[in-house]
Amino acid sequence: MTDPLVKVFSRVFTMTNLQASLVQFCFYGAYFCLAIPAALIIKRFTYKTGVLVGLGLFVLGSFLFYPASLSMQLGSFLAAIFVLASGLSILETSCNPYVCALGPDDTATK
Repeated sequence: MTDPLVKVFSRVFTMTNLQASLVQFCFYGAYFCLAIPAALIIKRFTYKTGVLVGLGLFVLGSFLFYPASLSMQLGSFLAAIFVLASGLSILETSCNPYVCALGPDDTATK
């Protein structure tokens, strides 16, 4: 997902290599920062809460692209990418074990 964004941002913003790497840093940094908080949300509440929080952050991050496109500032896009990837991180952390828990143990990973 980040490689096409880097190509487009490079054309639009005439970015340096450091700035191009910030796109991937924001995306994968969200996974690094939010995996443990997602597990704590699931432990404290339920898988359903984790899924809803993840979906909420994903939707919020998606909607943040509109004001970022109006301001045309790289930082706004990076913030939107971080929020979107935070939602993805929480979704993956909560959905994978939840789906495994729904089915029988022998075929859960299939």
